Amino acid sequence: MVDWTWSYCSAEYLGRKSLSPSGSPNGGKWFSYKILAIIAIPTMLLLSLLVFSIAQPRPNSFSESETLSDLNGSSISIKDQAGKVQVVEFMATWCQTCKQLTGEIDTFLTASNATGIVFWSISIDPTHDVPTVFDKYISDNNIGEHAESGRWRFARDTENWHVLFQVTSIPHTFFVDKNLNIIGDQLGMITASDLQTWVNRLNL
Repeated sequence: MVDWTWSYCSAEYLGRKSLSPSGSPNGGKWFSYKILAIIAIPTMLLLSLLVFSIAQPRPNSFSESETLSDLNGSSISIKDQAGKVQVVEFMATWCQTCKQLTGEIDTFLTASNATGIVFWSISIDPTHDVPTVFDKYISDNNIGEHAESGRWRFARDTENWHVLFQVTSIPHTFFVDKNLNIIGDQLGMITASDLQTWVNRLNL
């Protein structure tokens, strides 16, 4: 099943980039660019995924040296959190569905006293999601407390690890057990209730 959310968010982003300097759409050209992006991006993503999946299967764990960049520019890795249950979301700050999922994660963490669990929100668009943009995203969504507690980590995928894990639509969330094995993954929106179900499964 293909989730077109990423494609729509990407088209929306590219559409914004084609605005005139005044911020107004450039007439029919803006509309044409957006339609072209909506058609072209899914096609390119699917072709890329097909070629990549033939060349190399998706890993079934995060036990390799996936190096990410935190908001201070330091290198961090999912494998450093081995021994904890981890929920790894690939996302981007401009993706509206990702923002909705951010709200659900916030709801889950606010209501839960669970320990030994780490959430990750990893941007697949590090060029746009520079640290200052990510900091504003955290502030605007009132989730700084979770970030400061270490229960929710934010990172930028500066080495394109999402390609290795065949992430072609966002949000794409992976559920990882204490041994770094991927128990399951889900495309698109996930509710706080769904997150609780997954966490219960991971803790079995």
